[in-house]
Amino acid sequence: MIMVAVLIVAGVLFVFFTNNGLLDFFSLKGEVKELRSEIEAAKERLDDLKKEIDSLRTNKKKIEEIAREEYLMRSKNEEAFRVEEK
Repeated sequence: MIMVAVLIVAGVLFVFFTNNGLLDFFSLKGEVKELRSEIEAAKERLDDLKKEIDSLRTNKKKIEEIAREEYLMRSKNEEAFRVEEK
């Protein structure tokens, strides 16, 4: 009887606390969920970037807007003024 109890306790400990036990299983399951979430966010970002690339290929005003805002560019007939805050 004692031998059976010892084997049951050893079996339970083995299932929960070995390298491939339930604790590791649930930990890895959480990591998989996080990674899937990151993948989904990356796919959404990729879709946004593809839309922006499409917009830049077809919309001259969009190119001009980015050139002005991000690269401080201007057209030939414009004057640029630098405004400094005090």
